[in-house]
Amino acid sequence: MRVATSLLVLVLSPLPAAAAEGLTLRTAYLSDPARLTEAMVKACASRHPELAAQGASALQSWRKRNAADIRRAAELTEQELGKLPQSREEIDRTLAQLKEEHLESWERIAAFPTACSDYLGSLERPDSDLARLLPPVRGGG
Repeated sequence: MRVATSLLVLVLSPLPAAAAEGLTLRTAYLSDPARLTEAMVKACASRHPELAAQGASALQSWRKRNAADIRRAAELTEQELGKLPQSREEIDRTLAQLKEEHLESWERIAAFPTACSDYLGSLERPDSDLARLLPPVRGGG
């Protein structure tokens, strides 16, 4: 369990060069958390077919708990991206690159069944919820 949490924190940590531009791996993740989480689950399931059922269940559980925050993360991230001095094309290019680097790193991590099993297990618990990465909702909702 600690392995997956540590790995997730590591991959969501900002990259120095991108951070200077206001773009981080965390920003890239929050711009499309559902797609990236799904891609990570698929990487585990494709490498370790015995984890496919756990992956499908974990992803469904995570999506259900995070439905509102998936939209909120994308909206908040879009607002923040709009404040950056770069052109939209440059922002989109950098976000795509960060997402690709994230998924390439995850593919290497997904080679280890324990890492995948831990990650899938973490998706079934609230400690993986997007709310932990987002500012609190103001005004009760």
